[in-house]
Amino acid sequence: MKFKQYINELFDTKVDVEVVKERPNHCIYSFTIKGLKYKFSGEFMRDMNNIGEWQLMFVSDMGLGITGSGNALQVFAAVGKCIDMFLKKYKPERFAFTAKEESRKKLYLKMSKLITKKYPYVYRTEGEYKDDEVYIFTRK
Repeated sequence: MKFKQYINELFDTKVDVEVVKERPNHCIYSFTIKGLKYKFSGEFMRDMNNIGEWQLMFVSDMGLGITGSGNALQVFAAVGKCIDMFLKKYKPERFAFTAKEESRKKLYLKMSKLITKKYPYVYRTEGEYKDDEVYIFTRK
């Protein structure tokens, strides 16, 4: 891939994102890139201590995650657009998402830094079950 094409894909947010569902405690957005459909979902949950948090998930037709399609840059740009839509609509006090693979952890770390530059959140990471990394965002 040529460097210019790489940069263009990185900032290509012209992907149309469809609002599938927007309810007070649940949202689903979808988008398609090169014939593969992806879903972004958020669900508000409370833990045993009554602390509420939005759990975000990114899923493709191929299953959990967004790797292996060869369109990672476009997909992450579209996921970024979904996160923007979600944050503007719900303005959550707290939200989180999880990464399993090392390559995904690095990308989510970069995405986390971008989110905190653009929106009034701080984040922290926690190790979880089976080496998952959880990215937790709290409103400043």
